[in-house]
Amino acid sequence: MFKQLVILTLLILMFFLIQCGHLKDAKQAFQNNNYQKTIVLCEQAVKADSSDIQALTLMARSYRKLKKFPKALQIIVRAKKINPESVAVKKEALSIHLDYGLKFSLEKENEKAYRQFISAFYLDSTHQEVLIHLADLSMALGHLERAESLYEKLIEKNSKSANWHEKMEEIGNRKSKAQGFYEKALVHYKKNQLKSTKMDLDKALKTNQDHRDAQYLYFLTEGRLFLKKGSKNKLWDAIELFGKAMTLKNDLPEPHFYMAQCYEKKDDEFVNAIDEYQKALDLDPSGRLAPTCKKKIQALKKRKDKLDKFWGRKK
Repeated sequence: MFKQLVILTLLILMFFLIQCGHLKDAKQAFQNNNYQKTIVLCEQAVKADSSDIQALTLMARSYRKLKKFPKALQIIVRAKKINPESVAVKKEALSIHLDYGLKFSLEKENEKAYRQFISAFYLDSTHQEVLIHLADLSMALGHLERAESLYEKLIEKNSKSANWHEKMEEIGNRKSKAQGFYEKALVHYKKNQLKSTKMDLDKALKTNQDHRDAQYLYFLTEGRLFLKKGSKNKLWDAIELFGKAMTLKNDLPEPHFYMAQCYEKKDDEFVNAIDEYQKALDLDPSGRLAPTCKKKIQALKKRKDKLDKFWGRKK
């Protein structure tokens, strides 16, 4: 029994020494900028112990240095699952997202870069380099609310930077410009000039993606254009857009009214059409759409009762 215990202890010790040897050699290879060799040695260490955080983190760092970012992220996710609170793992994850974002920025892949910088920001919302890149890219993409918030953070950290104050002034100017486009769109919308409305809304949202009123009117306008086309696929597209409009402003009757018209055009959607007209009516009982809603509800109920009677369906 004692002999077996000694053998087991020796085996464990040998295992530990081999594992430490792999990691030590991997660190040396990394210092020599031999990242491919580092990866091989880290893989051997992880093969010996799949929970080796140090080996996984060093492997991820090596993939990052080789600019193999998807693989680096895959490895660091494994490390995160083993120890979500590891400072070293979080630090490396942030570096991967940051470098990956910079790569996409250089390639003018702004949306992809933005997603990487956002991921880095969630890992450390005080990291200055992340804040700068995310703020600049947010502004480039028209996310002015986020850009403004980030520049405010940067100014708090270093109020002497005139560049960030100029950026804040530019944001204010762009918001005013977007508001001007929105107001023009609203004039067109009230005249039922939907194509002109959409053109001005495109300009407003290109200038300021965060303009909530412009977003709402865009969903409504685009939905109505699809509704006019009337094909089955376009009606489903319109329903989706009216749903998005409802999400932004759930206290207004128009999205429900036009969604009801979509269901009505589909012929077999009487219940949904009646429900949506009723919701529009409930939201604004004395508004301009109310008389139409009442007539539509009454007419649709009659059609439904007639068809139910014809097919022998129960009410």
